[in-house]
Amino acid sequence: MNWRTPALIGGFLFSFISANVAFAQNTKDYVLGPEDKLKIAVYEWRPARNEAYEWSALKGEFTVGPDGMLSLPLIGQVQVAKLKVADISSIISDKLQSKFGLTQRPDAAVEISHFRPFYIVGYVNRPGSYEFKPDLNALQAIAVAGGLFRPESNLNGYRRDNITQTGDLQVNRLELMQLVARKARLQAEIDGSQKIAFPPEFKTLKPAERLESVAAEEEKLFNSRMVSLQTQIESLTQVKGLLLKEIDAVKTKQVTQDRQVELAQRELEGVNTLASKGLAVSARQISVEQMVAQLTSLKQDLKLTEIRLRQDVSKADRDMQDLRDTRRMEDLKVLQEVDANIQKIRRRMAVNEELIDNGQADMSRRMRNGQTDTSLPAVVAIDRVVSGKIQQTLADASTKIMPGDTIRVLKLPSDSEDQAAN
Repeated sequence: MNWRTPALIGGFLFSFISANVAFAQNTKDYVLGPEDKLKIAVYEWRPARNEAYEWSALKGEFTVGPDGMLSLPLIGQVQVAKLKVADISSIISDKLQSKFGLTQRPDAAVEISHFRPFYIVGYVNRPGSYEFKPDLNALQAIAVAGGLFRPESNLNGYRRDNITQTGDLQVNRLELMQLVARKARLQAEIDGSQKIAFPPEFKTLKPAERLESVAAEEEKLFNSRMVSLQTQIESLTQVKGLLLKEIDAVKTKQVTQDRQVELAQRELEGVNTLASKGLAVSARQISVEQMVAQLTSLKQDLKLTEIRLRQDVSKADRDMQDLRDTRRMEDLKVLQEVDANIQKIRRRMAVNEELIDNGQADMSRRMRNGQTDTSLPAVVAIDRVVSGKIQQTLADASTKIMPGDTIRVLKLPSDSEDQAAN
């Protein structure tokens, strides 16, 4: 039975089965997901100073993690999957106003700097992942991948593609190994561990001969960063120690000063008694009063000195905590990017392995059948994750593509294959 009934579109054939699905491509209606990158800037108008204040900690590009979470300084983890850009702006403004007790909501500007990629596999010239562009349709996606694949009349093309995909797979395997090791190092820094605990998965990764060197590189970097942080904290600890010694010295002076003030006051009381009886001159009385005032003033100065020293001690404590918090926030941000890249590499590897297997199977079949057919009718199918489940839909040329879609370009059987099937 011959099942090839495709429509001719631009020189090649598609299955013309309408999916009847409308896709919103305007970025204001775009629903966020893992691997999307957002550019954020937050400003707050401060009437008292008549100026706009920039929340610099929140300025930059942030990546949505594999779990749909967006990690933001000062705010923390925010679930953004299935939300729109406008929703994120409101969430950031509301959280800042609530957390810091602001009378006026800051203005958060959020835009998509990079969409998550789409993937295309099967009978195209350059299968793989590609950056998504709004309003992309199936025909354009195939064009981005170099158009439909045209097999050569010999097996050289298959061998060349196999070598290329094998090389890409090896590169991706090494990159995955490096990312897994980096994730372990970042997690150790975040947890405050003294050494890196590499996960059991790390030892199973290929190429096995690179495991030791990759682990050594991350351990060297881990030790270097730990020593750097400890050196800065020790420096602040020494400053704090000196300040505490100064406080002890000031307290000792305060005891002595209190004693001097007490003695001067006694002397003043005696002089006042004598003066009331006419036994002491007023000059002596004035001199003792001045001495008491000077000693009391020095006592107050010592108290102020102690307060300033304690403020410096508190600042040293805050600086040490800021160092730890800054390092942790940096690590969390990089960890989120590493997680996203690990997911991306795994998908690339899956595509590499599928292409290698398909290529080898097709090459074996052609070697057995001696086929040199260069025509290639095709069917296009789209795999899309909807509500956590993969939905498969046949597409035509105008079907809109969404970020994260996997496009499968499937070969229809040739005439000789149809005859063999019948």
